[in-house]
Amino acid sequence: MSDRKVTFEPEGRQISAKSGETLFEIADRGGLQLRSDCGGKGTCGKCRVHVKPLEAVNKPTTAECSLLTTKNRKAGFRLACQTRLIGKQDIVVMIPAATRTLRRRIQIAGKMKAMKLNPALKTILVNVPPVDPDFSVPDTERVLMGLSNLFGQKRKTRWEYPVPVIAKTSSAVRTASGQVTLVIRNNTQLLDIHAGDARDIMYGVALDIGTSKLGGSLFSLATGEHIASAGVENPQLRFGEDIMTRLSYAAVSPNNLIELQAAAIEGINTILDSLTSKGVQSERIYELVVVGNTVMTSLFLGLDTTHLAYGPFTPPFRGPIETQANQLRLQLSSQTAVYVLPNIAGYVGADAIADILATSLHQQRKPCLLIDIGTNSEVILGNRDRISATSCAAGPAFEGAQIEHGMKAVSGAIERLTLDKTSMEFEITTIDDAVPIGICGSGVVDAIAQLAEANLLSSKGRFTEQANHYLISEGKTRSIVIYTHPTGTGHSPLLLSEHDISQLLLAKAAIQTGYTILLQHQKLKPAKLSHVFIAGAFGNYLNPASAQRIGLIPNIPLDKVSFVGNAALSGAQLALLSTTQRKHATRLAKSVEFVDLARHSDFAKTYAASLFI
Repeated sequence: MSDRKVTFEPEGRQISAKSGETLFEIADRGGLQLRSDCGGKGTCGKCRVHVKPLEAVNKPTTAECSLLTTKNRKAGFRLACQTRLIGKQDIVVMIPAATRTLRRRIQIAGKMKAMKLNPALKTILVNVPPVDPDFSVPDTERVLMGLSNLFGQKRKTRWEYPVPVIAKTSSAVRTASGQVTLVIRNNTQLLDIHAGDARDIMYGVALDIGTSKLGGSLFSLATGEHIASAGVENPQLRFGEDIMTRLSYAAVSPNNLIELQAAAIEGINTILDSLTSKGVQSERIYELVVVGNTVMTSLFLGLDTTHLAYGPFTPPFRGPIETQANQLRLQLSSQTAVYVLPNIAGYVGADAIADILATSLHQQRKPCLLIDIGTNSEVILGNRDRISATSCAAGPAFEGAQIEHGMKAVSGAIERLTLDKTSMEFEITTIDDAVPIGICGSGVVDAIAQLAEANLLSSKGRFTEQANHYLISEGKTRSIVIYTHPTGTGHSPLLLSEHDISQLLLAKAAIQTGYTILLQHQKLKPAKLSHVFIAGAFGNYLNPASAQRIGLIPNIPLDKVSFVGNAALSGAQLALLSTTQRKHATRLAKSVEFVDLARHSDFAKTYAASLFI
């Protein structure tokens, strides 16, 4: 019976398995802990997972038919302890949050710069004229009369007074001595009305829709205070790790596009539930500001992404886009506004705009480089005079995919490595100081850098003769031991093979090609850079010396390198709190120069050179 690959998401862990094994057994063998209150007897239903494709596993058992609805079974949900591999296909298993006992580390925090609070929403306390017993004046007109008394007769703009606000008006104006608080957006739209003085009860959410992760932050729009943050895995992972796979899935049928949009909304609603658990009512969240790459925001809006899948990669919109939460089935008030920042190009989206805002790249006097490392990475170069941007299809290797013992940044993942030059063994650091079960992207970068520095790895990523003494060979596969479990545990050693190294170098080469071509495009040398900003969850945990040693970042003094965390979410926060930042974003969408790597004359040559360490 031949082995096939079982990929467990969101950890990104790939495990070889044989026909007849249950998903629970495979996960357990790979060190992934699933809930199982009944001990794998199929009676508790706690080990629920999503399986794709269903043809690669057995039909639902009697226990599954009892514990899972027909709708859930048809959608691909199974019990891991009851589901066995059949056939020869590789499969993807998505482990929902409720099933996992390991939590992935999700980068939410970024660096916020100081700015003047100027949100699109305002609250105004209005004195409503009393009811005239001799005339029948509608309550809405009395509210508008109160507004006129505040603004004077010079105001010519007509107020938008939607039905949901009209429905609350009569009750509001007849309490609190005729004083009401109006929530107003863009100085024209009445979003809500409250009896009395409620000017401090106004909130908004900034949201970053990443390819693999979602992050959100709740703010008071009255004071600018940060209330709470939350993050979850992107539920779209069950449709594919990368955006091209999801685009292909969306192109098959309109129903697939609906599924992808619903998955994104599912994750966002989970974040909103978490944020509102901090004591803020969802009805008091009046605006959601959204960023993400062009594909992610298009899928979020339910737009046709067909033409993003092939050249010239035409996006369905540039933006900004304004809509309402109820049109997207978000668990917010029907009057909550949704504002999506604009895109630059097909694969350089609103998240890149947000990165620029967060780092003030567009206001820098000297050239700076910004690299947002992820499955779909953005590289941006420039200053206040000129900005160029490109996207790099780095793929999921930085998340541990396509690496035998690779995994995402979850508890037990090796995240830092140091090679002891005397014993030639690795000293490791794991997330949460847990027992090692795999190695995440930052750990692989460290390992490659350390091996290269010790002359155990050639510039091509192949083990040198000097390394032969430390290698394990299986057929043509040569690997070095990263970690050996204590005797008696029954666990195999964690290895790093030449194939694993090549996968990471392919991802590295994509980013190195991006910044190399942008520098050439602007006729700049790395020495001319005044700063390099590294953004993204992966980048935040990198050892900068290791990243530079393998070419992931340019060769400049390391004191010029800053890690800025989730800059995309930071930029979304700025846009939530300031209409001035939104104006900057709109201008940037039109002025930033997109450089298409695939069409660049030096792409092939530069990419080939970037494959070396």
